[in-house]
Amino acid sequence: MVERLSGSSGDPGSGRSDPVRLFKSHSFPNVFSPYRVPAVAEPRLDNGRRLEDLIVGGKLLLTLGDAIALALENNLDIAVSRYDLPIAQTDLLRAKGGGATRGVAGAYQSTTLFSGSLGGGVGSAGGVGPSGAGGVLGGGIDRVSSSPCCDPTLHVSYGWSNALTPLNYTVVSGVPVEITHQTAVSSGYSQGFLTGTSVFVSGSSSSLTSNTKTSIFNPEFGSDLFVGVNQHLLRGFGNKSNARFIRIARNTVKYSASVFRQDVMAVVASVETTYYDLLADQESMCRQAVFAHTPNLQPGPGEDRSHC
Repeated sequence: MVERLSGSSGDPGSGRSDPVRLFKSHSFPNVFSPYRVPAVAEPRLDNGRRLEDLIVGGKLLLTLGDAIALALENNLDIAVSRYDLPIAQTDLLRAKGGGATRGVAGAYQSTTLFSGSLGGGVGSAGGVGPSGAGGVLGGGIDRVSSSPCCDPTLHVSYGWSNALTPLNYTVVSGVPVEITHQTAVSSGYSQGFLTGTSVFVSGSSSSLTSNTKTSIFNPEFGSDLFVGVNQHLLRGFGNKSNARFIRIARNTVKYSASVFRQDVMAVVASVETTYYDLLADQESMCRQAVFAHTPNLQPGPGEDRSHC
């Protein structure tokens, strides 16, 4: 029952709010679907129809199961605790993408995990591809940049330019006005892993056309391909250190489920105690009324002559 309540608010006919679940968005055919904010229905603050259905002939026919269902459906604490479960699952998804966990209400999280950082997750920040890759006039690899764990990154870029440069001489280019057309396209993919390894692959291509008379190659074409691997050897090495936020997020999911289960059991125990106390009071009042009208029915020691 606890698992059903964590995803649903009870009977479909009770008119309560929709289930709170975390779904994985599919990128096909809508590529922007995973990046859209999901809509979460607000909790309903009015009473459900279950109470009206239990009133027959002006009397409330209430069983123990109905009393428990009414208490769970109309309890704001349960409604609030139900939102902690998808929040914890979202935190786990964030940790699997390399981000730092944010925790849920009541869950302890040590601040020493973020010591020396600016709120980032696992791994070091880095761009896609080589740093200092040039166009047709040169360039190359200055350094191999590392990629953060564990969300992959893909980039594609395209550029085009048209330049007219008046010259004060014709000795170098052979024309008084130099006109150049340049196009460039580049793409790259990078990803970091929990082992501390990060890889990237990038490539680019460009072309340059000009009206100069002294150029040997016109148009000019240039292409390059870069493959890089980066591995941490000390700090940031291995799954134990890089997967710490994932382990914390999984424990937070278990904690949220346990808190929700505890809240449900507390409500159920309180309703059962109140329900049986009410039955005991009704039985006691019935006995007192019967004994008041028929004194001969007073029970003796160890006798039970209840006629209620």
